[in-house]
Amino acid sequence: MATAAAPTTIFRRATPDDARALATSAFLDGRRIDMQELAANLGIGRATLYRWVSSREELISQVLEFLAQDFIAVARAGITGRGNAAILDFVRSIVDAVSAFEPASVFIRQEPLLGLRLLVGEEGRVYRRVCAGLRELVLEQRPDVAVEAVDRLVPIVVQEAGMMIWTSLAIGERPRVERICTVAEALLEMVVPPKRRPPAAR
Repeated sequence: MATAAAPTTIFRRATPDDARALATSAFLDGRRIDMQELAANLGIGRATLYRWVSSREELISQVLEFLAQDFIAVARAGITGRGNAAILDFVRSIVDAVSAFEPASVFIRQEPLLGLRLLVGEEGRVYRRVCAGLRELVLEQRPDVAVEAVDRLVPIVVQEAGMMIWTSLAIGERPRVERICTVAEALLEMVVPPKRRPPAAR
């Protein structure tokens, strides 16, 4: 999985992209993103850093969104089935990857309230990004299903799966991947039932 590369040269004129790269590097190392330390490493004042990213919460949200995009791309690339099977391949890949992603586990244990808000909250970048990725795939794989039905389904699947993953990690437990995938499959089939094979000719 690709990750943001931290700058390797001494900064002369740091940019907002440099701030996001260093924050991503800290997150992947399991270190708390500290705005004062980050500003010092960039060679800028804290006021400049806050002007670039608005807040620490917004910066972490951008880091999480970047990583979510990566998970989505990997999950799509690994799809082997078609129709509902492809959708479930996608869901399982993300659940498996996220459940085993140690930097996210460290973050959610260190800052559970912030983590849940950014990772599961309906206004969060991660939630919106994953919803968009799943919606696109469902419409691609099941064009026979009404868009309105898909739009009702996707947020439920994403939020239910997300809560099951992140609450488990927040309390130090391993997410139960099979249970999460079973719930996702049941929700999916309520709105996007598997296509029935035509009866065999007599």
